[in-house]
Parts: sequence; C-alpha cells; structure tokens
Amino acid sequence: MAQLPLNANPPVYTPATAAEYLGMTERQVRDAVRKNRITYVRLGQYLRFRITDLNEYLDANTVRAVLTDD
Repeated sequence: MAQLPLNANPPVYTPATAAEYLGMTERQVRDAVRKNRITYVRLGQYLRFRITDLNEYLDANTVRAVLTDD
C-alpha cells in the first residue's frame, strides 16, 4: 500500500480541520452541513470533507470585485 508523504495534505478533513482551513468555527461548518451548504462525506457517524469540496465551497462564496474605469 502506498504511503502519503509526511507533508501531504490529508485526503479528507475532519470538521475541526475543515473549519481551520476555511477560517470558520467548527460550529459554523456543522451548521453549513445541516443546511446542505457544503458538500461532505459521511463515514458511519463521522463527517469528513474533501479538499476539492472545501475549495468549491470557498469559490461559491467568493464575492468578485467589480472593476470600473474611473
């Protein structure tokens, strides 16, 4: 079985590590899950998040600047 390098990102994040990555509290992450605003994986009783889903969540909640010619 192949091993990940020690400095590799984990393949999935816990609610606590996802919250740290997103700059949110764990409670805010769990609220987003409850409201189906963030994609997650349920492994038995555990919630896990893929990095791609966390980045998608960030992209979906990014407000783009409006550039004007002044």
